[in-house]
Amino acid sequence: MSSDRSAQEEVLAPRKAIAALRDLPEYDLTPQEAQDVADIVAARTRRFRFPPRLEEDFQAFNRASSRNARIILAVITLLSFASAALWAPALLGSAPSSSGFVLAMELLVVTPLFAVVLWLLWKRGERDSTEWLMLAAYCIEMLVIETMRHHSDASGFPVDPSVGVLVPIAVILMARPRFSRTLMLLGAFAGITLSQAWIWQEAPNPHAASSWIIKWLLPALVVLASASSKLALRRQWAAALLLRVMAHRDPLTGLPNRRALEKHYEAMSRAMARGSRSGRMVLAVIDLDHFKKVNDLHGHEYGDGVLIEIAVALSGFARRPLDMAARMGGEEFALLLYDCDEAAGRERLAALLETVSGLQIENRGATLGIITVSIGAAAVPAEARLSEAYRAADEALYRVKDAGRNSYELVRL
Repeated sequence: MSSDRSAQEEVLAPRKAIAALRDLPEYDLTPQEAQDVADIVAARTRRFRFPPRLEEDFQAFNRASSRNARIILAVITLLSFASAALWAPALLGSAPSSSGFVLAMELLVVTPLFAVVLWLLWKRGERDSTEWLMLAAYCIEMLVIETMRHHSDASGFPVDPSVGVLVPIAVILMARPRFSRTLMLLGAFAGITLSQAWIWQEAPNPHAASSWIIKWLLPALVVLASASSKLALRRQWAAALLLRVMAHRDPLTGLPNRRALEKHYEAMSRAMARGSRSGRMVLAVIDLDHFKKVNDLHGHEYGDGVLIEIAVALSGFARRPLDMAARMGGEEFALLLYDCDEAAGRERLAALLETVSGLQIENRGATLGIITVSIGAAAVPAEARLSEAYRAADEALYRVKDAGRNSYELVRL
């Protein structure tokens, strides 16, 4: 049975990761962030907390994914207390002298409180403040239940002590608050239980020993299970995050890939059109000269190192927030310069040529004996499609190659 269950979990894990993937925002991870996320996926760390900005997004994802369960739990609580006058006397019993007090606690305290909680979860369930208010409401509910239990005991109608443990267990399993708040909830439960026992001077009852064991042992077991579940959820979310990042990143150079460039180009075109800008974007296609000879004469490992060096150099020309350097495949790269006129574009491309040749990366198969690049570029308006810009830049690139390489040409669309 356990093997079947583990096999089922292995099948479900990728599905959960894929579901999480659809809800993730776009990320451009720093190398340290990527390493931290990879360590969480591989369980190579004892610290499963994400870097700050990712941690906030994970908690937002957790609140969103548990929103329906939180609403259901609030509805159950609301209906249970609103209708308690109908079912509680038959199940729990109560003294006539205490029925007014119990009814007041049920209808005047808990019922309106959870009506507010339900509204907040429905309208503002994604907010962190709503989670705090929800947990505060459940703490009040625990206090009310313990008070009602002791009041009923004092009236001669004892109630099993373990009844109060249902609240923290339900909250931990269904509402899924972050782990630190789970511990705070259990601390509140312990404080309420012990303080109420002291206030009401509850005498030890050997017949209720098993109930007290359940009251303290069961939440501890639930917390352990919850911690394991949260770690698994974090690893699934981290795996989904890495999948999304890798889907838009070139694994060798770390640059954005063709898909990322396509999405970025479309976004920048829309942004420029909305801003009614008359400026242009420059799309440059960069090709390493005689790169096949690099692999043939120096080996593929050396060739990979060359690509990485060129990627680093190219990244230096895309430092503005809306610029992008990308690897299109093989020895071909691209550079998108946002809101860049032709004069500035030519200046940047000439500087790029000088930077690459200044690296003095050896290439015995080239005329100059070093790595150089050829660049074809197009200065395009906001309404130009990427296919048009790329075609114009690619045609310019081939003219540069025919003219002898190690140069650039920029055309205007």
